[in-house]
Amino acid sequence: MTLATRLLLFYLGSLIVLLAGFSTTLYFVVQNYLQRQSNERLEAALNTLGAAAEVTPEGVEWEPNERTLRIVSGPEGDRIAWLVTDGEGRVVARSERPDSDDLLTEAAGRFRETTDDTKQLHWRGERWQAGQRCILPTGAAVLHEPKPVDPKEIRFPILVITTALPLDPTRAILRRLILVLALVSAGVLIIAALAGRSVCRRALRPVQNMAADARMVDPSDPDRRIALPSSGDELNDLGLAFNGLIDRLQESSERQRRFTGDASHQLRTPLAALMGQIEIALRRERTTDQYRDVLNGAHSNAARLQRIIESLLYLTRADSEALLPDSQTFDLARWLREHLLTWSQHARYADIRIAGSEAPIPVTSHPILLGELVNILLDNACRYSPAGSDITMTLIRMGSSVRLQVADGGMGISESDLTHLFTPFFRSSEALRVNKGGVGLGLSIARRLAAALGGSLSTTSRVAHGSCFAVSIPVAQGENPP
Repeated sequence: MTLATRLLLFYLGSLIVLLAGFSTTLYFVVQNYLQRQSNERLEAALNTLGAAAEVTPEGVEWEPNERTLRIVSGPEGDRIAWLVTDGEGRVVARSERPDSDDLLTEAAGRFRETTDDTKQLHWRGERWQAGQRCILPTGAAVLHEPKPVDPKEIRFPILVITTALPLDPTRAILRRLILVLALVSAGVLIIAALAGRSVCRRALRPVQNMAADARMVDPSDPDRRIALPSSGDELNDLGLAFNGLIDRLQESSERQRRFTGDASHQLRTPLAALMGQIEIALRRERTTDQYRDVLNGAHSNAARLQRIIESLLYLTRADSEALLPDSQTFDLARWLREHLLTWSQHARYADIRIAGSEAPIPVTSHPILLGELVNILLDNACRYSPAGSDITMTLIRMGSSVRLQVADGGMGISESDLTHLFTPFFRSSEALRVNKGGVGLGLSIARRLAAALGGSLSTTSRVAHGSCFAVSIPVAQGENPP
């Protein structure tokens, strides 16, 4: 099922619920209105018929000829049926509707079910909605038989007036209302389905275009990107995110391709030298000193090959593997002075000095990895600075971090090379010119080590003025170093 279909079904389902709620509410509102209107008409008819009765202490006299009875028909032409009976159910007067015979029987039964002091009653039967009112004389004595006082006048001990409206017109109105609501709802749903499908397709067309562009992206055409919609909405953000992902993947692929080429080149050089030395040594018999020279050269090339392989293996680790769990909290200033003693046998040891404050600086880090990082920076400074020049290590406290700087007065790095300085196997033009050895992996590993320690590595440099490498490490919070 497509996304457009799911959106359309959700939209139509919500619309069906709204239409059902609206139709049900409207139906009950109309039904209540018709019910109230019928009650008002019945009450008006009872009042009109009650006005035709004259109440005296001797009884109730029915005088329709002396009063005008005006009972109005309803909007559907449904005339009110009415009956006037005495207490025994005998008809005194009635409307001219021939279909109201069953009303007389029902009205008499309803009256007998009530108590003697009942004044008014309303009910709803199978065919009629009726109202009933009892008219009693004003005197205390109530006669149970009609006693004519005047031959022209007949007084009753009680008169029961019943008015009724047929239910068929009201039911017909409600049936028509249900039909209209059903037809209107069906029409609205059909129009909504057609319009909604068109709107959904139109709204999702940019997604389809983006999907088509994504399918066209191919490694053989790395510059191809997804066309961004001009709507400036979430789809535009999605396209930007996807193009950014493609850019990162392309950059990673390019870096991997370049890394593979550089690695193969760097591995091929010591291997070729090693194989050449061995092949030359095997061409004829050699003296012991000659074999020793060959072995020394082979050992040197093998050692270089080992360093390259170890560096490559470290660089191929995932970040989660590079982070070691056994970190310690220690005083970085004291640790740096102790670590510098491991360089005491180095030819440039006398050129290295520590500057800055000697106040304790607590850090939580991994001392072995930090030592490897410092060694790489010191080795780089010793390699590319003249003997006798100063190599200065400085600790600077900067808020929640500490900055460890290693500065030298060597040849420096050009500004154009600084952007590629931490790329594996990259060597600056100055380093290539003086050919001090190395494979171009040290600074890449140094940056990886700094990231593994939760810090960062940066550099500033000027040609012929030396370089300064700075490592930022978070300061330990709430702990005292041992």
